[in-house]
Amino acid sequence: MGCVLPNTDFYFSILVKTVGPLVVVGLLWLYPTLCVVTCSPRGHATQFATEYSLYLFEILLPSVSTTLSQALVCDKFENGWFLRAQLTLPCDDSPRRRHWVVWTSVAIVAYPICVPLLLFLVMYYFSPKIKASLLSRYRFGGALNV
Repeated sequence: MGCVLPNTDFYFSILVKTVGPLVVVGLLWLYPTLCVVTCSPRGHATQFATEYSLYLFEILLPSVSTTLSQALVCDKFENGWFLRAQLTLPCDDSPRRRHWVVWTSVAIVAYPICVPLLLFLVMYYFSPKIKASLLSRYRFGGALNV
């Protein structure tokens, strides 16, 4: 990210990678939320927002998880401990470092733990519809009897 925005550091990339997807998902859900008030057939908008929110989280999960884990790895040098992802950032007991360790810890609970759980719960909830869709689309017959 430093090539595009040269005055930023690794902590800024953590912020963008954790908050950015939430902003996009919020924008995806803006129309279905407004449809509750103004539209009567809101099912398609809700389905669209759900599908693309799940796609986005599934695609970004590995990258976000990797970045979050890099925020906690420090290496020791002659003049102290430094963040391996960006060696200009010290791993000291400064308030800034403590803030980003807390932010990263919360994000680790949110992304690598809660996102896969959310994906599982949504797919489990919709599994009868998914199964019916697969059966009708591909004509598997009894191949998917679970």
